[in-house]
Amino acid sequence: CRTATSMLARRLRLSRFLSRLPQWRGCQRWFSSYPEYTELPMPALSPTMEVGTISKWQKAEGDEIAAGDVLADVETDKAVVAFESVEEGYLAKILVEEGAPDIPVGTVVAIMVDSEDDVAVSS
Repeated sequence: CRTATSMLARRLRLSRFLSRLPQWRGCQRWFSSYPEYTELPMPALSPTMEVGTISKWQKAEGDEIAAGDVLADVETDKAVVAFESVEEGYLAKILVEEGAPDIPVGTVVAIMVDSEDDVAVSS
């Protein structure tokens, strides 16, 4: 399952990259059937944080997210801190399961989309 998830993330990143190139703008939908998305990276919740563990996801795949909603509880080297969303949309895919140890800051842990209809396409 981890391989399928990483393949999905790679295809989504490639699709986003190609959409930024002028000569590929019209071809993006032909190349990929994935919707526009936002990657949610593991945040640095303290100045010294280099890795963290998602102790509990507060939102599930398909849930609506508003700015300021708590997405997950992240265990740092010193405390458990809330990971809050800064954007609104729908949680399309959780890429890192609860309890996975030592996730580096900046690693994509989830994918968010704008429309509820896009959640099923991203799964």
